[in-house]
Amino acid sequence: MEEAGIPQSLSSQCRGVGAISYFMELSRGLYPEIQFVYDLQIPNDFKPQNTDGEVGAFYHLTLNEVLEKIRNNEFKPNCALITIDFLIRHGHISPENELDYVEIVAGCHKNLFDLEQFLN
Repeated sequence: MEEAGIPQSLSSQCRGVGAISYFMELSRGLYPEIQFVYDLQIPNDFKPQNTDGEVGAFYHLTLNEVLEKIRNNEFKPNCALITIDFLIRHGHISPENELDYVEIVAGCHKNLFDLEQFLN
């Protein structure tokens, strides 16, 4: 409800589908982060509404537009990872169409307890 005005009658249908983990690089160092991922299919006629002033805009994009914006770094990094996770789970990014598939999947699931991987 807070970010997009999704009513509880619709949001109660979301389902947990996994998690992504990564490190954010901040001025004070690396910060471990886990984002729990949920899928929610919304009706085609649903129009999200900014209800708390934190969202600048909503866009209805094609799959190709989403991929292009991710490649051009037009998504926040954590939002890009969640979107990439969705595209992998739904077969839009696969070993058949992406040479770096294994690296991309691994990049969505960092071991947050192994800092050595980032120091080498």
